[in-house]
Amino acid sequence: MQVKRFLISEESSLLDCIPHCNVCTDATTCDTCEAGYGLLNDACVICPTGKYLTGTYCRSCPQHCDTCTDSNTCQVCSAGYGFYNGECVACPTGTFLTGTTCTSSTFLYSNLILFRLSSHLFKLY
Repeated sequence: MQVKRFLISEESSLLDCIPHCNVCTDATTCDTCEAGYGLLNDACVICPTGKYLTGTYCRSCPQHCDTCTDSNTCQVCSAGYGFYNGECVACPTGTFLTGTTCTSSTFLYSNLILFRLSSHLFKLY
């Protein structure tokens, strides 16, 4: 990693920018991070869980979302939450978390009956 430097005009000396910063105005203020890094709490970081990189900044994903592409589009819900009507939620009454989705208990019950019927028919042959 190449250390970026900025000029202190009063002292005519070069000082280091914060790690992973391409352009800084002083030792603690980064204007542009290296590719793949975003500004978060005055540091250039790889955006953590629940954040996504947009331009120079790490921004928040939707509520209860671990991985997203923007502030409206979740790809992976947080543990214990599932997709329901396009959002990450604690599964509402009458639904159950199956994989990553809140599924209607009626749908689950119908599939169980079909599975038992198909298993029974298979045994008849």
